[in-house]
Amino acid sequence: MSKQVRIAVIGDQFVGTELFIDCLRRDLESVTGAVAVDAMHVPWPDTPLQHNAEIKEFVGDPAAVARLAHDADVLLTHVAPVTQAVIDAAPRLRIIGCCRGGPVNINVAAATRAASRSSTRLRATRRPWSSSPSG
Repeated sequence: MSKQVRIAVIGDQFVGTELFIDCLRRDLESVTGAVAVDAMHVPWPDTPLQHNAEIKEFVGDPAAVARLAHDADVLLTHVAPVTQAVIDAAPRLRIIGCCRGGPVNINVAAATRAASRSSTRLRATRRPWSSSPSG
């Protein structure tokens, strides 16, 4: 029996946390078995997108994201910040998923460096994920 997959989900008012969780349960549990989901919500678009020297177009506190992602195998978000500090705080992280046109809120260079140092392969992906029942 394999270990349970831990997934950190960060939704917002456009791509809701429950949408992520419903799709995970519908599409992933049949493959992996039950998944453990830890979730939080950021207040976008009510809170304007932020920018800093590391990433762009994000809403949320990187420290809160790091706490949520600490034990996660997978991190899924729309606009939450995924910084070097978040990636460093999540040693089990294997996949970072971003459901938007470009992962500008993710430090892809930091994820790439972490993948090159890791025995497990870390991937940042923006592959579309259907929310329709037919997939």
